Amino acid sequence: DDYSLFFSDLTSRGYQLTFRAPNATEPRLLVYDVPQYSHVIMFAPTTKSLAADLSPQNLLALLKTEPTTNLLIALSPKHTSMSIFATEFSLGLPPSNTPLVSHFPARQTPHTIVQVAPPSNSHPLLSKNLAPILFEGQAHFLGDNPLAFPILQAPPESFSTDTTEDGGANSLVDATEKGGEGLWAGSKMNVVSGFQVTNGARVTFAGGVKLFSNEFFETEVAPHKQSGNAQFAKDVTAWTFQESLVLRVDRATHHLASDPSHEARDLYTTNDQLTFTMDVSQYDPSLNTFTAKPDIKDLQLEFTMLDPHIRTSIPPVAGKPGTYSLTFRAPDRHGVFKFVVNYKRKGYTSLHVALPVAVTPPRHDGYPRFLSAAWPYYAGAISTSFGFILFCILYLGAESETERFLFAFFSGEIVSDIPMAPTGELEYLKSLVSQLNEKIKTLEEAAAAKVLPTPQEQLRMILAKKLMEAGALVRDDIMVNMVKDQLENNKECKDGFILDGFPRTVPQAQMLDRMLDSRGEKIDHVVELQIADQLLISRITGRLIHLASGRTYHKEFNPPKKPGVDDVTGEPLIQRSDDNVQTLRKRLDTFHAQTAPVVDYYKKKGIWTGVDAAQSPKVVWENLATIFASKSK
Repeated sequence: DDYSLFFSDLTSRGYQLTFRAPNATEPRLLVYDVPQYSHVIMFAPTTKSLAADLSPQNLLALLKTEPTTNLLIALSPKHTSMSIFATEFSLGLPPSNTPLVSHFPARQTPHTIVQVAPPSNSHPLLSKNLAPILFEGQAHFLGDNPLAFPILQAPPESFSTDTTEDGGANSLVDATEKGGEGLWAGSKMNVVSGFQVTNGARVTFAGGVKLFSNEFFETEVAPHKQSGNAQFAKDVTAWTFQESLVLRVDRATHHLASDPSHEARDLYTTNDQLTFTMDVSQYDPSLNTFTAKPDIKDLQLEFTMLDPHIRTSIPPVAGKPGTYSLTFRAPDRHGVFKFVVNYKRKGYTSLHVALPVAVTPPRHDGYPRFLSAAWPYYAGAISTSFGFILFCILYLGAESETERFLFAFFSGEIVSDIPMAPTGELEYLKSLVSQLNEKIKTLEEAAAAKVLPTPQEQLRMILAKKLMEAGALVRDDIMVNMVKDQLENNKECKDGFILDGFPRTVPQAQMLDRMLDSRGEKIDHVVELQIADQLLISRITGRLIHLASGRTYHKEFNPPKKPGVDDVTGEPLIQRSDDNVQTLRKRLDTFHAQTAPVVDYYKKKGIWTGVDAAQSPKVVWENLATIFASKSK
């Protein structure tokens, strides 16, 4: 009778209910390994002796059966077999008999009865504008399992304690002074959590059974305002029992973009234009059927062969609700590929599509007769032929022996059949040759000489080094002038250059653009290597360098054969002075504060590309090569 309103709501929604004591053996959940019920509700949180088919092992086996069975379980403040079962789903529970307590807002009810106001950005399975929900029981936290997610979080001011009296507040203060050790508090804890099993089954854990009681359903949280428990219970059971957020793929196909029949093929050719189409629907409990799902904005397609060659979003098709389609060019590589869609979002049914196809090279008559990418070679051959013909015309049409000699000399040819010029002209030509030899010698000496940096350049380099060792960013004018010095004096920058980690701020980017404009140059590509801060720190702080050769190692990912010693020379390895956690964190803080707007700056210019640097070096390099190769297109 304490939960009659909850069960009456289920009956009104068409569910047939069968009740059973927790230690009873009949009716059984499984008969010959076949589930007898679609859903199981366990409202026996304090029971220690459960029937054999309700043990954690048997419940786990129940979730793996076909058809799937869904579970709604109320936990107890005491440790029971259901507490062990909850840990299998990445739930962490506080010590036994530590209920959730909140002293806010001030009220006459016990502090163990907590009002939980759902946030405005609550999970989509909950109704909008829910009234505060009454809760009494034990909170828990979630581990890093990607299938688990919070449905209702504890209030920020709440905490778990082993007493319901204010006299226990000292334990809270003591735990706070220890830096949080042993402190279970705040909205990082949950009172209700969900788990989406990979086979489609769903499990919901509630920290207290009174959440579903008649008492909490009918209690007012404010004058003339009932609690949101009734609607919350309806939302939770709708999700648990597969009424809400249930998605499915109705159709997935592919075809040549130019094929009007849209017939799927098992074989395509490299560089074909391919179209992938899929229809997605969502279950509508009011109609008891699946209807089109038109509002998925983060659906992605991968065209993979071992590694994804193409990964991109699939946009919805205008005028066709629930249909998503994408046209792309097949990679210039043959092999067996797969169209893969692996859509996993917390609380939603997973969508998985894997359609294998073969991609082959063109037939002998399928190659183009003119390669557009080879125009530099065609232009070179044509210009060489044209230059030879022009030289012949000028040489044969020269009016004097002197002009003919000059043509032959400056073309680099050795001409032994040209009659010698008159004496005056010959002496004049010798003087020209002498001056040309002196000029060549001067240029060779200048190229061979090592150009030392000026005192100003030396000062800028020293200042930059000190600033970087301190973890700070170098001043804009110093960095831009250092780049300008290299462009003007370093011959290796003649055919192009790469700036690593520069510019770091929008003013630097603007100053760099002005400097390059003055030289008639511009930036072609801006690549952002995207990686999590913690992974970046672990990579850099473990870096080891052999100074003489420049060889690099890593303590974890590429260690030397002998710790601290170069594999080739046996000389000791060093670690850069600025490769430490404190310096890196300071530089990362500065980076996020000042450099992040640079991404938006170059996005507006249309030359920015992001690359996932957490991938293997080979995949990152292939992505970079593809970006840089696009310059010639």
